[in-house]
Amino acid sequence: MRTLWLKSQPTSEASDVYSMSELTPEIEALKERLKTTWNTGDYGIVAKGLESSAAEFLSRIPFSQDARVLDLACGTGQIAFPAARSGAKVI
Repeated sequence: MRTLWLKSQPTSEASDVYSMSELTPEIEALKERLKTTWNTGDYGIVAKGLESSAAEFLSRIPFSQDARVLDLACGTGQIAFPAARSGAKVI
């Protein structure tokens, strides 16, 4: 069984594990812009605009029938639902 972890940036050169606590200034600036965007309107409307990007993102990941995907408060399911439809176990 393969587990896929998607996070922000590496904790060391020799590692492919990522830590959200090690954010670059560019990522911090992006987070602030996104926070402003989310706080200005209806998330459901914004989420509709993310569906095509989510589908494009998922098309690059070959989920197998035994893949496991952890979805932690990641929106309205733009990633979780299609991943589940492709056979991944989404928790």
